[in-house]
Formats: sequence, structure tokens, C-alpha cells
Amino acid sequence: MNGLDCDQLLNGQGSFGSLENPIPVNGSIGEIKYLVKLRGNTGEPLMFHRIGSMGSSVVKNPVDCYEVVCMDGTQWNHLHFDRYHPRRSNLCPPGYTLVLFNKSLDMDIPYGFGCNTLASDFPYSLSDAIISLYGESPGRAFARRIDERLQVYSFTRPTKTKQAVKERPAQTMRSLFCNPVQAGPLNPYVWRRDRPYQPLASIKHPRQEI
Repeated sequence: MNGLDCDQLLNGQGSFGSLENPIPVNGSIGEIKYLVKLRGNTGEPLMFHRIGSMGSSVVKNPVDCYEVVCMDGTQWNHLHFDRYHPRRSNLCPPGYTLVLFNKSLDMDIPYGFGCNTLASDFPYSLSDAIISLYGESPGRAFARRIDERLQVYSFTRPTKTKQAVKERPAQTMRSLFCNPVQAGPLNPYVWRRDRPYQPLASIKHPRQEI
């Protein structure tokens, strides 16, 4: 990590979390841990997936872009990350809050309702992506919670967000989870693919063209 130990980039411009003011975190696992701790105005956690990487005028390294939406269908946004720092920021974008450090576990959980890959029919394809990333356990439990929310709430991507996803960059950065040395408990070589996850058949949704 060659970045600064900071909560916000000194030369960041605009809203925190935007392309020109990306959120400093420590690697791909830092992105996931940060997003897992974010809550929207209604107190709901986020569902998220990584659209790809792009250039920014304020950093030399590529910036990761995530599409996020609260689990009640509110606050659909894009958040940008500069993942080359020694720690995660303690600040949060406008309209969001960060939950406190989990003292009982003495750690921030590296699992959540999202993935660091592209889910092409987000959020309806997110369950499969989570199983692929986290494995049967704990992935299936998170996928089940997502399926429950998809049945209860309406998820309609705003026009401006839909256009931004359509224009996503063609090249993406290699995920941390592709590195078996760094991956630790998320090592891809221990994924279980013998029992692929099947989303709930009762979920009905119009597929969005992106």
C-alpha cells in the first residue's frame, strides 16, 4: 500500500465518495468491509457490486466504482474507492452512516450483501455472485436475506445510475480474492461449487437492460 494514512484525500474534490474524491481503503477486502459497515438514512445495510475501475484526476492508481442500494430499495448510488492505503477511512459519504467497530468479535466482518465483481442484473443476480465469492457458507445465508428483500421491496435503478452502468469501463482490476496468499478465509480454492445456489423461484422482476 503506497497511499497515505488518512480519512480523506488531501486533494479530493467534490462529494466524498465521488470519482474525484474517492474513499481511501486498504485493498479489495477493505472496500467490502467499508461497504458492509455503511447504513442508509433508514438504517438499512447496503447491497453492492463492483462495476469496474476507472481513472481519476486526483490519484495515479485506478479507482474502483461500486453501485450500491439500500436493502429497502432506497438511496441508489455509485461510490468510488482508492484502495491503495494502509487503512480504511472513518468518514462516510453524505446521507450514510458507519456502524461502530464490533467489539464482541474484535473485528469488522469481511462478509456482506455484496461482491467485488460485476453482477450484470443487479440486484437480482447478486445472490449467485455472493455464493460464488463467499462459498456455500456463509454465502447462502446472505443470499437468502437478499432474496427475501427482493420479494418485499421494489428495486428500480434510477435513469442516471442506469446510464452510468451502461458506460462502465471495459477493463477491470484483478480482485484480491484471486490471490490465494492474500485471500485468507476467502481463498477461492476452498469455494464449494458442487451445490450451486438457486434463487427463490417466486421472485418476479422485470430484467433491466444495461
